[in-house]
Amino acid sequence: AASHRELKIGADLSGRTHDHVVPILDYGQDAESDRYFLIMPVCDFSLQDKIKSDGLLTLAEAKSAAQDIVSGLVEVKHIVHRDLKPGNVLWHEGRWKIADFGIAKFVEDATSLESLRTALTPAYAAPEQWRGERPSNATDVYAFGCIIYAMLTGHPPFVGSGDDIREAHLQTRAPTLPGADARLAGLVAAMLRKAAGSRPSLERCADEI
Repeated sequence: AASHRELKIGADLSGRTHDHVVPILDYGQDAESDRYFLIMPVCDFSLQDKIKSDGLLTLAEAKSAAQDIVSGLVEVKHIVHRDLKPGNVLWHEGRWKIADFGIAKFVEDATSLESLRTALTPAYAAPEQWRGERPSNATDVYAFGCIIYAMLTGHPPFVGSGDDIREAHLQTRAPTLPGADARLAGLVAAMLRKAAGSRPSLERCADEI
């Protein structure tokens, strides 16, 4: 089921020209092994690699990366990524691009709760994912807020054990982004609201950034 889901995403993205999504060059099922495959270009490094090597990004670097990420999310707004994190943001051809739509779902599709529970990345998972609810573009906005926080502090807003992170995403108000001006801190706080319906839209995030 996961393979078929990923091939569906590959079919949708293949042949399209996106500025901020890693392109799918080909996809299918191997005639000899029956294994499914996606072919994508080799990228230089991930945003997680950048954060790990630098500790944190400058405001200018974070702004540029955030602009690239939100541009990619808007380009494929009909798809909910569901596992957006620094490791899935890759440097390719001089810009940041979104990759790894392995558990992504088309917005209108029914959600597989089992794949949702087993495939999420705890530090970047929205409250509705922990509750097993249907994800939406707001789910990616939440993860995007966690990414901005991580770029400017070196770590996501909630850290600790798996249980601690889960409870924090569900119950604890996200810490204020330290050292940021009020407008930026306010945007990130809005992106990290527990209620999906109260978060800003992707377009609003793009305008604010």
